[in-house]
Amino acid sequence: MSTIRIKHHHGLTHEETRERVEQIASHLKGRYRGAYSWHGSALRFQRSGVSGSVVLGAGYVELRVKLGLLLVPKKGQIEALIRQHIPAAMGEQAG
Repeated sequence: MSTIRIKHHHGLTHEETRERVEQIASHLKGRYRGAYSWHGSALRFQRSGVSGSVVLGAGYVELRVKLGLLLVPKKGQIEALIRQHIPAAMGEQAG
């Protein structure tokens, strides 16, 4: 198993951050048929071949994604896509 770890700083309140993470998780659940649940300030998610968490901190989100064996060769591509989309997901403008 291989793990992706990303910590992203932002200027949102805790409530705004939780709302955005919830929206993303709901969208991904519908698209990829996974499951997620909140445990305090951490959202845990799981689907076949992937599991992980998003921890909400003061001014940051920390994402941990554990990839199953079949996705390990795609780790670099998956991490690049996540890093590319996090700013927009957190409501940040490009440039």
